[in-house]
Amino acid sequence: MNFSIKKLRTDFKEQIKLELASPKKLSFTIGFGVFMGIVPAWGFQMMIAFALAQLMKLNKTLVIIASNISIPPLIPFILLGSYWIGGTILGKEDGGPLIQNLKNISDVTLEDFLNDLGADFLQYVMGAFILAFMMGAIAYLITWLLLKLKK
Repeated sequence: MNFSIKKLRTDFKEQIKLELASPKKLSFTIGFGVFMGIVPAWGFQMMIAFALAQLMKLNKTLVIIASNISIPPLIPFILLGSYWIGGTILGKEDGGPLIQNLKNISDVTLEDFLNDLGADFLQYVMGAFILAFMMGAIAYLITWLLLKLKK
């Protein structure tokens, strides 16, 4: 299997051209894919996204492509963003142990990072769902605007 960003982009453009759905449904498809790419169901995101896309009669290929937002270079931003948003929602002024330990990043090991993340798992999960919803909504709006401008 040959995976590349260029191939992904080409497949994405091809699927958009082939899709006969309205701009709203197409935008929802992309937004839903981004949402599913951030939801904290690591390892199962694409399977869940595919099944739900089937139930909602969305373009499954576009949902899977959009759910690829959780690629390795973005994972640290997704994890930290989720953790920070969860801490903000839960009223943790210091952001929790993970954020505090990152202030001295040179002293932090991967084991410390994962332990701190696990210590406040609820904070992470809440933040991840909120981040997923926000990013899905932004993806929806951007896609809808681009489709409207293109027509």
